[in-house]
Amino acid sequence: MGVHFIAGLRMIVGCEVTSVSAITSHIDRTLPPPDVISSNFKLENGCSGVFVMVVSSSSPKIIWRVVGSKGTVQVERGKVDGKHGYLVSLYSADGQCKSTFHPFCGVHEELKIFIHDIVQANLKVG
Repeated sequence: MGVHFIAGLRMIVGCEVTSVSAITSHIDRTLPPPDVISSNFKLENGCSGVFVMVVSSSSPKIIWRVVGSKGTVQVERGKVDGKHGYLVSLYSADGQCKSTFHPFCGVHEELKIFIHDIVQANLKVG
């Protein structure tokens, strides 16, 4: 599960992770391990960050936080007005904060694109 969130981190920051220090736990045996991660990481561009994932609770939390010399970006998975998605908060070096909520477009859009591509491939073959 965590691999997808690290892929998301790489997409957010546009560079690779060079080092990680983490503490993990396996609380809920019905989930694959680990289901709790608390980590600090360093990126190839020199920025450091924190990644926390707790999925074995009644209120799961997934947060990316990257701190740089010009500010901080935090992405938190959550729910606003009944819609699941990501709250992206940008903190500038002068302390200003701008937050935007991005609801999930969901699996439905991914499936529509996948089915469209399969149909197109079949039309080209047949």
